[in-house]
Amino acid sequence: MNANTAAPDVNPAWTLLGACTSSVVPVASDADCASATAWVTQPGATTGFPTDALVSYNNGLYKAKYYINIDVRPDSHDAYTFEGVCVKPPTVTSNISASQNYTMDPLQNILATATVQDFGVDITEVLITIQKDGVDVVSTVLSESTVTAGTYDYNWLPTTYGAYTLVFKATNQSNKEGFYNASIIINRQVPPSISLVSPADGSLSYYTASQPISLVFNAQVNGNLPPKKVYYKTTANSQAVYASYVNNNYRASWTPALDGITTITAFVEDENANIATVVFSLEAYNSNCAAPNWYSTRNYPFTSGTPSTVYYNGFIYENTAYVTSGGNPPNTNALWTNIGTCVPANLTIQTNCDDFIDWVSKPDNYVGNVNVVYNEGLYRTSYPIVGTVTPDQSDAYVFLGICVKPPVLTSSFEGAKTFIQPTLQTINILATIVDVDFPISTTKVFIKKFSQSTFQSFDMTLGANNQYTYDFIPDAYTDYNIRIEGTNSINLSSELIGAIKVAKNQPPNIALTTPESDSRFFQLNFTPIVIHFTASQTDRPIQSISLYDEFTTITSSASATATSISWTPSQYGITNLRLGITDDMGTSNYVYLKYEIIDPSKESILFANLPYQLKGLEGVTKVFTFDKTITSVKSRDLTLTQFSFANSKLTVNSNNPGRTGLEITTSDGDKYYIGLRIDNADGTVPRYPTHISIGSVSEDIPDDVNFFNNGINNTNLMLNNRMDVRYTYINGGPLIGWNTWQPDRVMKFARNSLKMGLMPVFIFYNIPDGGESYTTNLEHIQSPTYMTAYFENLELFLNQVRDIVGDEFFGVIFEPDFLGYMQQNSEPETLATAVGATTIGTNAGTLKSLVERINFEINKKRIDDNLNLEFGWQMNLWAKPNVAGVRGIIRETDNVSGVGGGDFQTQLQKIKQTAIDIYRYSERMGIMSHNADFISIDKYGLDALGYSNASDPADPSSWTWFWNNDHWLNYFAFVRALFEEAGVHVILWQITVGHINGSTTINEYTGTNFATLPNTSKYYEDSASPFFFGDEIDFSNDQARFDYFSQNKHNDPKLISNPTSKHVTFGNHFEELNDIGVKLVLMGAGVGDSTDGIGDPVAPGATLTDDHFWIQKVQDYYINHLITSTLGFEPSDISDLTPDFTVLIDNQQLIIKNISKAPKNTDVYLFDLTGKRLIDKPNQQIGTSETIRLSHTIPSNTFYICILKTEGSVGAFKIISK
Repeated sequence: MNANTAAPDVNPAWTLLGACTSSVVPVASDADCASATAWVTQPGATTGFPTDALVSYNNGLYKAKYYINIDVRPDSHDAYTFEGVCVKPPTVTSNISASQNYTMDPLQNILATATVQDFGVDITEVLITIQKDGVDVVSTVLSESTVTAGTYDYNWLPTTYGAYTLVFKATNQSNKEGFYNASIIINRQVPPSISLVSPADGSLSYYTASQPISLVFNAQVNGNLPPKKVYYKTTANSQAVYASYVNNNYRASWTPALDGITTITAFVEDENANIATVVFSLEAYNSNCAAPNWYSTRNYPFTSGTPSTVYYNGFIYENTAYVTSGGNPPNTNALWTNIGTCVPANLTIQTNCDDFIDWVSKPDNYVGNVNVVYNEGLYRTSYPIVGTVTPDQSDAYVFLGICVKPPVLTSSFEGAKTFIQPTLQTINILATIVDVDFPISTTKVFIKKFSQSTFQSFDMTLGANNQYTYDFIPDAYTDYNIRIEGTNSINLSSELIGAIKVAKNQPPNIALTTPESDSRFFQLNFTPIVIHFTASQTDRPIQSISLYDEFTTITSSASATATSISWTPSQYGITNLRLGITDDMGTSNYVYLKYEIIDPSKESILFANLPYQLKGLEGVTKVFTFDKTITSVKSRDLTLTQFSFANSKLTVNSNNPGRTGLEITTSDGDKYYIGLRIDNADGTVPRYPTHISIGSVSEDIPDDVNFFNNGINNTNLMLNNRMDVRYTYINGGPLIGWNTWQPDRVMKFARNSLKMGLMPVFIFYNIPDGGESYTTNLEHIQSPTYMTAYFENLELFLNQVRDIVGDEFFGVIFEPDFLGYMQQNSEPETLATAVGATTIGTNAGTLKSLVERINFEINKKRIDDNLNLEFGWQMNLWAKPNVAGVRGIIRETDNVSGVGGGDFQTQLQKIKQTAIDIYRYSERMGIMSHNADFISIDKYGLDALGYSNASDPADPSSWTWFWNNDHWLNYFAFVRALFEEAGVHVILWQITVGHINGSTTINEYTGTNFATLPNTSKYYEDSASPFFFGDEIDFSNDQARFDYFSQNKHNDPKLISNPTSKHVTFGNHFEELNDIGVKLVLMGAGVGDSTDGIGDPVAPGATLTDDHFWIQKVQDYYINHLITSTLGFEPSDISDLTPDFTVLIDNQQLIIKNISKAPKNTDVYLFDLTGKRLIDKPNQQIGTSETIRLSHTIPSNTFYICILKTEGSVGAFKIISK
């Protein structure tokens, strides 16, 4: 085609192909387009493009056929060949900026618009994706606007506050993609805030490696959501240290990197990453010295020339005159003299420390002349002082010095050792003796034959590594007593004892079976105790068996074939015994044992050394003699025991095993709080009360402790504070949790519970730490470091409980919400975790092995340390995914559409099946392994009107957790299904304590109606207390509430609705609890915003926020509605039961005879009295002559419940004994 011819649209030499699209225009390769040089006009330029040069112009690609000047436009000269179109990816812009913040409350719609430029290539799809925490919340294809070409709109309503990522993706016909990314933060209208609670800014603190400084912050974010993060950093450490939520504040521990003044910055971060800070300074010093720390806030006496001693910044100081508070530190104060570093030589030495008691923080006073140990220092009170002030902070305490520890002595010769020697040979006796504070001066071994009365002493020789030796040459085949003793330079000694048997042949075997060594026996009059053992010969026949009493020095004998021997005590206290066996060659073997004999009728006690509990015995009158005159005694539970007092004696007489708390007042006006436990007649410790028990959440803050101590009222029992259990959270994780910000948390709670006469229950909640979520939990259970610390933390927790409670009964509930999160996310039992059956490491185990390992460890601890405990796992109502609507499974009966919609029985069955499915999931994970005792189920931690989920204040049904009577009975059906499926009792946990406004019950504390709950933080309504305890409520001014709470699909006769007065009466439902397998209900504030039923009721700052409604209803239960617990079973008739129907236990087998006249399928269950299922045998053929023998080893001397259910019957039970 020549130049200067007609245009293509009028020139027949041209053919029309169509519109300019990629389907009709050749498309150049991406590589060529990328390498091409963009043509730009350059008039007058003298350079050019060489042959085959690629040049891009107006989205087209051209190739130079020969050298061409650079100022020639490619589409205007035949020096270029058109290669095709360079297709650009579409570009996307948006009305949403790349970093966009919104502030709104409530959540509102956001219009997100994408504007797409297509560059001539058709757009095939525009996709919008919105993510939160890496999960899609929106992913949808958009349509082009019919108004403005190239624009795409999406109207988005966020569901929660927080940070989101928005992505627009446009794809064209050539599969080229264009993107637009934006970060969106949706904030509430109020920013977060944080303040320091303690220690005070600029104050002086001391710390040790085991006792860091506790930092307490108050942190707030807008709304009911907790802060996402609370943490601090210091000038010496930029690493964030996270705080845990405790008692409405956030706590973290701080161990200073350097002594002196440190600047600390604390941060609070909300869910949108908005941050607020507080900056403060603390002066802190390592207090690794037993001497009292120096404080500027106290005086230091100089009495009769005796100086006060203090420790400050690494040195010991003594004053030369009286020092008043507020002065300079000792290193800059002329009234103080530097004595030297903190070593024993610079402190007063005490060696007899037997009459010193450990100082513990307590609400009552320490009286005068009490000797206490604090931080390894010895103190004596010079006058009464409040029990919460530490001894180093008050001049009421006089520092007496330190108690020097004796040498540490270890040896393999402790206990019994046997040497088989054909001829008598030298025995090398070894011991390791290490000095603690002062050097070793002498080491001796003392040796005698059993038949001799006096020892010979021999010096031991020091070798390497603190080992001392002595070569002992026996002179006869016999048994020898040895005692090894190490003495330091201040004449303080340690010793250990052992026994050496030198024999020609292997001695016969003997082993104690029952009673175990260290057993206790209560005896008013000394009566024989039969000791059982097993004996067997080795090389030679047995000749004799004997028992030696070290107190009386009397030896009792038994025949060579005996398996038991009788012993009659001759003293109260501990008696050491030696059970011996001898063969015909004279070779003997011994078992050493000891029993404690206790006089159950009397005990002497010093108020200055008061135990946590007094202990009595069922059916025995006991007299406690104190060292002060008693003027008053109150008991939290007056039904437990009859008591009287006169002068210094308190007399207790009870036929009811159990616990109570006492308030004892003495003639000097002091008040003492102590528990009283009445043990069973056989000396065993009682567990749960015989009635359905109630417990409250509780902390050891003064408000809670004072509530229990000061609230005992024996005049008006409706003003009393009787209950059975208190529970608390052991939480925060193993790395930054309870043992860092409150190291004595466990011990203090256990101690106070015993003193209050309440059973302690611990919620062990440490798979999460600073925050809780599925993601956090998953990260932790897959971390070997975290889970190693977890099991160390569990061991520490159990050790601390054991050290306080001794043989007392306690409970442990494991890891609320954990398995709920796992089930919600459909995680299988094979999910990889760091915890295997015996090892911890990356992918060492599964979810199932983790749960079973936790059960194994606590059960092993229970056995090894003889802990009197029960444990179980908590499950969640919401655990099963995709089964319930927005209001939860318990409100399934509200639904009028969907599967089973409107059919009450179908919906109720769905609730029951959900409970079964939740239990079965947890059971597959291993929660019942290793003798777990119970299961636990929650409700919701925040009272109903504190949780808004698109709720209408005028519509009570719109509040998810504001359950009416039908919902609560649905909940009971859920619990019954759990109980029947699991076969163990169920503990209800975290039942809220708020009530419904309009109660007609009169407040016993004020004589008026209860104050209206305004439905603000800590003052929310809930229906739990009215339903459980019963209440009549006036709805005359609220028709919607009257209608809602009058609903009665269950036809519950305890719900009474009066349409005239608009009153609704809830009945007490503890009887129904008994039917569904519940023996303990744990109630209380579950989160910081919850209504609280215990604490200080005085405003402002009240911690008891329900105007005493809950505690008054609890007392009404004990006085008027007490329900005996029978594990949910009641006797019933079987129509064809034969007259000689029998159940018995014989030879470790369960024997059942004569159920009916003809063989019938019979389900057989055997439970112990704690509710633990021992035997589960369905479909057994039992009739008139048949006997079923179920082999199962079970202990003797106790009772069991056998449950039988035959075809066509509702079942029957018999209580049997073995």
